[in-house]
Amino acid sequence: MAERQVRSAVGQLILRQVGKGSVAEYERQKGLAGGTLAYYLRPTSQNRSRRAGVPKIKQLAEALGSSIEEVSEAFAVDSGLCALTEESLTAAEKNMIADFRRLSPTSQAAWAAAVAAFAEAEQGTR
Repeated sequence: MAERQVRSAVGQLILRQVGKGSVAEYERQKGLAGGTLAYYLRPTSQNRSRRAGVPKIKQLAEALGSSIEEVSEAFAVDSGLCALTEESLTAAEKNMIADFRRLSPTSQAAWAAAVAAFAEAEQGTR
């Protein structure tokens, strides 16, 4: 089976929980209606944001074994909102931000381009 790739934060959260197993089987095991999670993995669904109210976020959090905050953050990121807080950053991420802020604007632009190139190359190897 080819490895599934998703761009959306919600889709990535789902795949982390489901792993390499069948999404449909995971939905059945969790008592979800068919397609509840699969919707967020469709390429067409990843190109648009879908509103999710509190009941849907709670349902997904419970099914994925995630916190409401984590699921809410994924929806916020997919909607173009910055939901990151200092508490949500790892130590490595905090260090990278601190290092970035010490750079000149020219060096910041070079750093951002290098990181983007590494991320793009890594996506190509998955």
